[in-house]
Amino acid sequence: METDTSLTPVDMFRARPFEHALYTIVPLVLSIAQLGNSFVNGLSPLVSVPFAIVLLGFSVVLTRYNFARFRRRALERSIAW
Repeated sequence: METDTSLTPVDMFRARPFEHALYTIVPLVLSIAQLGNSFVNGLSPLVSVPFAIVLLGFSVVLTRYNFARFRRRALERSIAW
């Protein structure tokens, strides 16, 4: 039984662009906006930098989970009767 193991995140983006953007691009934009907001308003970096780091870490974990789910669904489709 052969499986297609050459799936990439680009394939996931093409299959579900809204979900992929929601999990990867939106957290990046929000963390940049939070850093910019804290700079403009004079908030301590001790608040905004950890928030941005945690948000980006969450984005990485969520993207990896959804990529694994995408690969699993592709595998299930390939072996479906």
